[in-house]
Amino acid sequence: IDHIVRRPDGLWQIVDYKIGPIPDKAKAAERHRLQLKIYGLYLAKLFSDQGTYPTVLYFTDLNDIHSFNFTPTEQVVTRERVADLVAQLILTKPHP
Repeated sequence: IDHIVRRPDGLWQIVDYKIGPIPDKAKAAERHRLQLKIYGLYLAKLFSDQGTYPTVLYFTDLNDIHSFNFTPTEQVVTRERVADLVAQLILTKPHP
């Protein structure tokens, strides 16, 4: 998380900056979507009354902005996805 800001409409938003060359910005934005969804979960913990949780991905070298708004319904799916990923990590971790 690079920046948390309150927008003029009163909603809190997380901004994530990406620096360096980006060969395909559409693919790059999609590649970071789960990260931004997780940031949305964080916003929901901090500001549960918002109803929507905006995040922004900003590619600084391109001056290119991708905005996402995650609803509580979408966040249920994100929580499940993160739980599945963690479970996979635990299952694949070598045990001594």
